[in-house]
Amino acid sequence: MARTRFEQYLNLNEVPFRFCWRIHRTPANAENPANWHDNLEVQYYNEGEGYVLLDGQRHEVKAGDIVVANSNSRHFTGTSSEVYFSVVILDTKFCKDVEIDHTKLVFNSVFRDEKIAEIFNQIKEESESSDPCKTAVYRMLALKLLIELRRNHLSAERTRHTEKASFKAVKDALSFIQEHYAEHFTLDDIASALFIDKYNLARKFKEQTGNTIINYTNEIRCNNAKRLILEGVPVHEAAEACGFNNMSFFTKTFKKHTGNTPSAYKPSHRR
Repeated sequence: MARTRFEQYLNLNEVPFRFCWRIHRTPANAENPANWHDNLEVQYYNEGEGYVLLDGQRHEVKAGDIVVANSNSRHFTGTSSEVYFSVVILDTKFCKDVEIDHTKLVFNSVFRDEKIAEIFNQIKEESESSDPCKTAVYRMLALKLLIELRRNHLSAERTRHTEKASFKAVKDALSFIQEHYAEHFTLDDIASALFIDKYNLARKFKEQTGNTIINYTNEIRCNNAKRLILEGVPVHEAAEACGFNNMSFFTKTFKKHTGNTPSAYKPSHRR
């Protein structure tokens, strides 16, 4: 089975996307596993030639092409020479708030669109500016990108391919953890809720995400605790609200996942 890695993009709503300009891919640096996430990812190929694997299907790409990795689509970019491409990963909550819920839509995989290419260039220009309206402009450009996709690049195939049971189980496990991170639960609890053998679930989860269930759970808990602390919630209350009942373990785990102690994010320490 091909290696895959699940990626989590949190707290993108204020600036409603993650943007990377001119990623350089060569045969030597194309050894990373395919990745997937529930966010909508749009790629613009700036220069060179390569290929994209989308859920195992290969698409040849070249400069000027637009590629869409739909929600939870496993994707990988490779090349036999070199290729440069730029990426916008859109915030799922933002998409739902503007009533273009990409998790329920399927967009065309590879196409050419001058309007979308121009939106990428505008995002790049804005990223280099000191405009006080930068966040508002980012939101406007994200909305323009979504509208262009929804109006002109919705796939004629309105339904996704049937997912393998193992992949669905992993997605359901991710959803369970994201919904119940504040509670105490075990691997047995997750497996029982999903009607799957716990050892099989643990193995498939590691294969599909590149992470263990325990490590991913702690990562989600720590990210949410960090958000609460930044909002002014006392550290011990943030820990308890995110499923930690031992402060020593919380501090150790928090530092592992964020690189800092919880107190480093207290508003009084950030002035």
